[in-house]
Amino acid sequence: MAQRGLRLTEDLQRRINAAVEERGMNSAAAFIRLALQNELDRAESERRIEALEERMAATLSRIADEVRKAANGQQATIALIDSLSKVILTCVPEPEAATFNRAVSLARDRYQKFIKSAASSMKGNFIKSLTDIIL
Repeated sequence: MAQRGLRLTEDLQRRINAAVEERGMNSAAAFIRLALQNELDRAESERRIEALEERMAATLSRIADEVRKAANGQQATIALIDSLSKVILTCVPEPEAATFNRAVSLARDRYQKFIKSAASSMKGNFIKSLTDIIL
């Protein structure tokens, strides 16, 4: 074991001796070795924690970017549906009063087929979810 010479102030020497007695250690040298080891371990732990924090921050940043992209896609989809709805409502005439009930019945059937088609193109079972939301 390598030896090192230390010069300690009287106050520090007194505090070390008190700690040695309090902790029941064999000598001041044992206490100093333990203190040095604890300090080195603490410094290493802090470096590991900093590295972990940097990785976590990078991961959160990537997740935030992905959420932002999904939100932008959702907003674009809603804007497109809104524009399409306005075109359809503007350009498609209302049926005549005599054929209105039949047209509504046919539209309901086409709508159910549309919902089933939309749900089948999505992953998972979305037919119930879509009908619950829309109906």
